[in-house]
Amino acid sequence: MRSCFFEGTKLQYAWDATSLNDLKICPRRYQLSKIEGWEPRAYSIHLRFGVEVHHTIMDYEFGRAAGQEHDEAVFHAIKALMLRTGDYPKDIDVIQQEKASARRKTKEVLVRTCVWYFEYYKDDQIKTMILENGKPAVEINFNFDLERKPHLICGILDKIGEFQEDPYVIDHKTTTYKLTGYYYGKFNPDNQMSVYSIAGRVVAHSPIRGVIIDGITIGADGVPDFGRGFTYRNQGQLEEWLHNLDYTISQAEQYAADDYWPQNDTACDKYGGCPFREICTKDPKVRTAYLKANFDQLPEDKRWNPLSIRQTSIIPSIEE
Repeated sequence: MRSCFFEGTKLQYAWDATSLNDLKICPRRYQLSKIEGWEPRAYSIHLRFGVEVHHTIMDYEFGRAAGQEHDEAVFHAIKALMLRTGDYPKDIDVIQQEKASARRKTKEVLVRTCVWYFEYYKDDQIKTMILENGKPAVEINFNFDLERKPHLICGILDKIGEFQEDPYVIDHKTTTYKLTGYYYGKFNPDNQMSVYSIAGRVVAHSPIRGVIIDGITIGADGVPDFGRGFTYRNQGQLEEWLHNLDYTISQAEQYAADDYWPQNDTACDKYGGCPFREICTKDPKVRTAYLKANFDQLPEDKRWNPLSIRQTSIIPSIEE
């Protein structure tokens, strides 16, 4: 896999929503996670749970697109989930975790969540779009040029579908938040949803109205809840986002030229708290020692790369 950085530099040229999020939140966070490849040593049950739910939904979607009936597609998706999660932490180990939100995410709850999700959306009004190549618009890798700069925008769309005859990108979110209007309101404005709205238009050759967010949350009793929200983007909003992106990339060019990534100390406690917050409280002279004691530095070929087919990261997102 080729690097997402210009050769011999620390300037990224292939961007996705995750790397842009980190850069916008805090250049120092971006430097440590995306450039230097530091990841917390602690296991993230939130990430594993979310990845498995997402993977299972995609298996179901592909089964349906291949002509399987609902029950058959559910059977094969859940069977694959069970075979894939032999190494999932034992329920007792999950329950003993400190945070209540983590204690809910046992394997039993994982399987229940997926089964109930399929039942909840059994008669879903969203119809999966069929692309020009005849394939269903599910798990779509995108990669396109920015006209105004020699950079790429990359990523993966969960799905493109039609709802009440309008095209939308559909994105699945597992979260610890209650699925209220406040939760869905966080996605407007939102960097990731703007990226997806632009990418949806490129992939589908259609004026995507926005993104449908299918939320999945786990209650205190381990019972899953489901909800659906919408976030819209018109042409003017997307043009403004692209214009702002020019400035964001220009900042990255300056940071890379100076080899200095400043700390944004107004964001340390935001988005669930930065994983590098404790590192930034240390004297700069000893930070590397603290990093080595509490984080793992991934080899270059294992670090976050938007050019790869599918990425996961244990750096917490705003959903955790």
